[in-house]
Amino acid sequence: MMNKILRYITAFLLLSLVFILNGYAFDIGQQLTEAEASNKGTGRIIERPRIEYKARGLRNPFQQPISSTEDKPEKTEEPIVAEPVSLPVLNVQGVIWQGNPKQAIINNKVMKVGDSLDNIDVIDISKEGVTVLYAGVQHHISTSPATGQQDSE
Repeated sequence: MMNKILRYITAFLLLSLVFILNGYAFDIGQQLTEAEASNKGTGRIIERPRIEYKARGLRNPFQQPISSTEDKPEKTEEPIVAEPVSLPVLNVQGVIWQGNPKQAIINNKVMKVGDSLDNIDVIDISKEGVTVLYAGVQHHISTSPATGQQDSE
């Protein structure tokens, strides 16, 4: 019974609010039309600046790009070959792969996924080891001593 009364009171308040706001909007609309009518009699003209869009030097996004090889200059230089960067020695002393966040002890520091150590980013920690990113190359550091320390991918 109390819920019904509360619903009726809420509905009444909402409808009253709608009628009040509607009447307020109607009054504002009347004021605007009266202001427009007074401007018509005076002959005032409102001038607005003309806005023009000019995209000089930019490619039209609605046209296909030119794909002919004749327009492109040929490269005569040899490509630069980057020297492979070796991963610094990392000692994985332990991993916790089932918790949140996953953690590993690397060089006596507790690390989690997303942490960095000397420009080495930890990107994954699993039961098998830790995957890190160094100089744009992914490396997997195994936790088992039999498989070796580091594998590059």
